[in-house]
Amino acid sequence: MKGPVRDWPLAMCDPGTINPETDLEPCDLVYADYVVENRQLYHSNKQRWFYLSDHMPNEAWVFLQSDTDAKTKPGRKLFI
Repeated sequence: MKGPVRDWPLAMCDPGTINPETDLEPCDLVYADYVVENRQLYHSNKQRWFYLSDHMPNEAWVFLQSDTDAKTKPGRKLFI
């Protein structure tokens, strides 16, 4: 990656603004050798989105993609 990134900038949604009851739907990703359950996120005007422009190679984002704890729910506010 060479920066700044302008062709394919990153957009991220504040998880604290996602309503799990209306914004998420379970879906399966089917591959030749395995199946994984994922969640489809539907846009809502109540969600808060961030456009990350001019991302540089020395910058990184870390986020939770999955959790083995079945009680874990999206919605914990991570952005200020």
